[in-house]
Amino acid sequence: FFFCTIVTMTKLFGRLVITIEKASDLPNSDYFGGASDPYCIVALDGVEIGRTQVWPDESSPVWNQEFYINLNGEAETITFDIWDRDTARTDDLLSTVKIPVASLHSETSKDEIQTIHKEVDLISPSGEPAGSLSYSMKFREFGGEFAEFTNDGVKKAVQIGINYVNKQLGKGGVTGCHQDVTMLNNLLVNKYGFEDENIRILCDDEESTMPTKRNIIQAISWLVKGAKKGDSLVFQFSGHGGQQKDRDGDEEDHMDETILPYDHDKAGMITDDELYRMLVKPLPGGVLLTCIMDCCHSGTSIDLPFLHKLQTKEGEITDDSDDIVFGGFVEKGKTVVKKEEPPKPEPEIHSGPGAFKVKTHRYKLKGRGKHQASKKPFDNSSDASVVMFSGCMDDQTSAGTATGGAMVLAFTTALAERHCDISYKDLVLNMSEILRDREFTQVPQLST
Repeated sequence: FFFCTIVTMTKLFGRLVITIEKASDLPNSDYFGGASDPYCIVALDGVEIGRTQVWPDESSPVWNQEFYINLNGEAETITFDIWDRDTARTDDLLSTVKIPVASLHSETSKDEIQTIHKEVDLISPSGEPAGSLSYSMKFREFGGEFAEFTNDGVKKAVQIGINYVNKQLGKGGVTGCHQDVTMLNNLLVNKYGFEDENIRILCDDEESTMPTKRNIIQAISWLVKGAKKGDSLVFQFSGHGGQQKDRDGDEEDHMDETILPYDHDKAGMITDDELYRMLVKPLPGGVLLTCIMDCCHSGTSIDLPFLHKLQTKEGEITDDSDDIVFGGFVEKGKTVVKKEEPPKPEPEIHSGPGAFKVKTHRYKLKGRGKHQASKKPFDNSSDASVVMFSGCMDDQTSAGTATGGAMVLAFTTALAERHCDISYKDLVLNMSEILRDREFTQVPQLST
């Protein structure tokens, strides 16, 4: 059965969330009698994205299973194939539903999520009625604009600096992380108008502000609670970063990036998935969240979906690379965009008397390759405007000095050199140049 709508062909770039909800009154195709053992395969242009669980002996299964797809402009048809599992012979096709991807196109704002819910009648391959299928689809188009901030919202920050004073230097203990907090605090208060009462600082230099896992989680909850359009939020972490085995299959390298609280030996680390869910997921549209992460393995430490890559004119950066350029906008874990693609609009930070103010466009995803199943078992796009500066790539370490972390020093220096009036692109490029001039090999990252 073909559920089709005549539409103008439109290339779509965005995150599609498909929920296969349930089927009703499916036909019996079991060779030995009894009800079918149905399951549904979700495919895009003939490529399987995923499949639901099998319901044994059930003509009206309830699945409610979600599938995440990144549309990169070339997709044409979504297909739902409903099958009957047969252990004695080949599985039987009960029905097929086909949906043109272009039918998802909406004239609504790109900052809105389009939701489609349908119950369709099923027809068997022989043309007989085959029950019904219920599904829903949510589509968020990549593109749109970051919010314009008028400085009438709340400015809040959480700053965390951990020297791990319970450990010896060189055996887990470090120096400089407390200085990182001081440097950025001066910037927030004196340049961007943050008030001291709206800044929570956790450093392991006094008992009342210990950056334990529990206290970090509570501070993040305070930061995002009640956030509304026009608010400017900052999250800073300076300390140890790490990696641990990825347990949900969403990482290309099979490792989750982590940050290490003061008491990580007992309480455990905080993963990038957890940081996303705590920091980003609760935020409504119109909020700006800026994250500064100076720790090892921090390239994607909040699990934002897109990375703004630095590279050389010849390709990837090596320890002796020169002429580092902005390599464009790519999805986390994918290759750098091709040079021949059109230039991207440049986001700009404007300082002025207020908080971090942004005037920019979200980059629209271009044809970097075919659509694919998202690696995420959840939707990691966001209505909010979220940017993160990190000290290094996921497979690198981030250096520290006696006067502060190399990344925070480069960050504050680059801002000072341009009087806090600099684009995101130029900021990360200038940070890279400062680090290399000081003979640090780490490559700072910008993600969104």
